[in-house]
Amino acid sequence: MRTAQLSVDADDPVAATRRVRAAVAGAAGTVSQESSTDSGAQLTIRVPADRLDQLIDSIAGLGHVTHRTAQVVDATEDVVDLGARVASQRASVDRVRALLSQARSIGDVVAIESELTRREADLDSLTGRLAALKDQVALSTLTVDVDKAPIAKTDNPPPAGFLAGLAAGWEGLQATASATGAVIGFLVPFLPVVALLLGLVWVGRRVARTRRTPAGGAEGPGA
Repeated sequence: MRTAQLSVDADDPVAATRRVRAAVAGAAGTVSQESSTDSGAQLTIRVPADRLDQLIDSIAGLGHVTHRTAQVVDATEDVVDLGARVASQRASVDRVRALLSQARSIGDVVAIESELTRREADLDSLTGRLAALKDQVALSTLTVDVDKAPIAKTDNPPPAGFLAGLAAGWEGLQATASATGAVIGFLVPFLPVVALLLGLVWVGRRVARTRRTPAGGAEGPGA
């Protein structure tokens, strides 16, 4: 006894669901249950066990498979055991029927018919269970989920013409401003040092000029 589950993403879930039904019909299977919307569907499928793999491959080709599992349960022992119980109960019913044909009094007939009814009900129950089990063995169950495929993300195309030039210029201006800011940020810590050095140079030049001026004035009258 085999069961399987399959999940598929498709661009058009409605169309993919129709193709799933067609594939099921082609595999001599039936859709026992279905729940569908515009964005997806879930189907429970019954298909002959020897066509399960073929059907799974057909449905998997309708889109992108996101999940796939399968299980196998050996029900041979259950079938044999239930078959033996059916045979035993049928023999029991036959014996009671034979007793009914030999009954001579109304009381015996009523009692035997009551017992026959009970045993026939038990036989019908066992027979139904055996038929259902054989059906599960002969037919596999496949659950299919069809979902809307996610929209792939695409990069926006660059603008053309004047807008492209404007965008490129703006990006260049931003890059230049960023670079300039980085340079300024690098130089700011050195400004006090540079200012101090410039101040020392200026003071030194003033001192040197002051010293030369008196010397020059003294030489003038002598000449």
